[in-house]
Amino acid sequence: MGYRGTYQPDIWLHQPGADPVRLTDGPGYDTDPMWGPADALYWRSEDDQTGAFNLWRRSADGAEIERLTDFREEGVRNAHISADGARVVCEAGDALWILETADGTLRELEVTIAADQLLDAREFDTVTGDADELTVAEDGDEIAMVVQGELVLVNRELEGRATVALPSPWRESGID
Repeated sequence: MGYRGTYQPDIWLHQPGADPVRLTDGPGYDTDPMWGPADALYWRSEDDQTGAFNLWRRSADGAEIERLTDFREEGVRNAHISADGARVVCEAGDALWILETADGTLRELEVTIAADQLLDAREFDTVTGDADELTVAEDGDEIAMVVQGELVLVNRELEGRATVALPSPWRESGID
């Protein structure tokens, strides 16, 4: 069973010039009221033995009150009704659910997200004899050169493989 203590809010309706009217009076936590078709009230509540938040509906005259969902483990979170009142979308567990207000059918919303394309940003090219400039470090372990306008670094430990130091749209020159 869900929390039962001193903080168990109900949903009230207040219209200017009239006394407030209590719309829910259950033992659990009532929250997130939403007006639906025919002035029916939809809300999230943990008012029963499930111990989890579920969606509920109350007819405009209050004669009918019914639980619309039956979640047990993880209850309904973040429920919102569509602008036309035809659907309530909510989160329960690790899924999104859609409740059709006309007939009470509940279905899981299938969400498909395209994966990011992971591209290998490395490019391999074999270049021989096309260096425009060349500088060798004093210890001889590194060489800096300009090849086709790019500053390229070669390290003895990389066994001849090179790295473009700072890729840029400009042609590099004047290395020292």
